[in-house]
Amino acid sequence: IYTITVTDENGCSSSALDTINTIGSTVAVEAIANTPCIGDTLRLTAVTATGGASFAWTGPNGFTSHAQDTIITNVSTDNAGTYFVTVTETATECSANASVVATIKEPASNEFTATACDSYTWIGQTYTSSNDYTQTFTAANGCDSIVTLHLIINYSNTGDTTAVVCDSFDWYEHTNIS
Repeated sequence: IYTITVTDENGCSSSALDTINTIGSTVAVEAIANTPCIGDTLRLTAVTATGGASFAWTGPNGFTSHAQDTIITNVSTDNAGTYFVTVTETATECSANASVVATIKEPASNEFTATACDSYTWIGQTYTSSNDYTQTFTAANGCDSIVTLHLIINYSNTGDTTAVVCDSFDWYEHTNIS
């Protein structure tokens, strides 16, 4: 029951009581997305209390879905952007719209070169040959952080020298060795 009051330009008013019947229910929706890293799964969810409803999602690159909760696997930065969902209550054909911006996080990468004699220890691992070595960590944004080491190993030379000498001889920078 509602009270309706009408006031004219002279300030005179009149009131009446009336009952207003609604058709169906009020439809409301909220769109939610996670924030995956490249290569992971984007999850889109339409949160609504409306039962007996249909869902229509649209988004970047021609994306469409009719599921309440939908996923996109192996995402790339092409999947970032605004996704829209329309929820339509089947009994009343009343609808509501919502949108959500999906962000796709990128992995971090870094590389460096090291030169060592005979061996090089990096992150608890000792390497004895020249090569490219990669380690994967978790970056601050939760994605992989890939670090590549370009390693150059120089090997030291050792050997024995035997000499038979009468009196003295010069060997490298040492003279008159007897």
